[in-house]
Amino acid sequence: LSTLNPAHRTIMFDLHGHGSGVRASTPFRLEHCVTDALGVLDALEVERVTAVGFSLGASVAQLLGRRAPHRTAGLVLAASSTVFSERRRERAQFAVLRHGARGMRRLPDRTRRRVFERIATRECRRYPEWVLETVLEADPVALLEAGAEIGTFDSTTWAEHLRQPTAVIVTERDTIVPPDRQRALADRIAHSVVFTVESDHDLPVRDTDRFGRILLDAADTVTSQLRQPALR
Repeated sequence: LSTLNPAHRTIMFDLHGHGSGVRASTPFRLEHCVTDALGVLDALEVERVTAVGFSLGASVAQLLGRRAPHRTAGLVLAASSTVFSERRRERAQFAVLRHGARGMRRLPDRTRRRVFERIATRECRRYPEWVLETVLEADPVALLEAGAEIGTFDSTTWAEHLRQPTAVIVTERDTIVPPDRQRALADRIAHSVVFTVESDHDLPVRDTDRFGRILLDAADTVTSQLRQPALR
């Protein structure tokens, strides 16, 4: 965010169940995040934005570009794809997340928090301390539901209809979203510009400065395209 601020007006909000985002009794849905994004724009009286997202957030950005193209001037999609669940192993992993969310929801609040803190502490120990602090602000049920929900995302039939100037950031060593799928997303969106970075999926938390630089380059590229005559 500090990288983008000098050159761009930057608006950020937490997704459902993430950080200080909306806490809902209903299951996490990507479309609800799109509704939230449009609500934020309305509240701030912002007509159009370049939607920027990483991984799950990039799926929300794609959906925003599809549902509200008149509000979405451009797109920056990082570590994303048109589909995340193609192989049997992937489908099984998303099913585990879905069942885990159901089980977590049934736990008493105190037990749920204790289990979540133990898992989060173990998974975040290789990252800076702020990462664990940020994760612990989230709703554990929503996090699991969000992981399961991404397995249902599929833009293969409509990504090619996204006409906004688009930059796609490919994380070349990604073990979560295969780089070939990230490039396939870029191939489906006409005139998209590809940026590559030699990193795994944890780039935003492992090397925030490096991520900020490539994000700024991508945002600048989209902005420059918006200043040019419309592409035909």
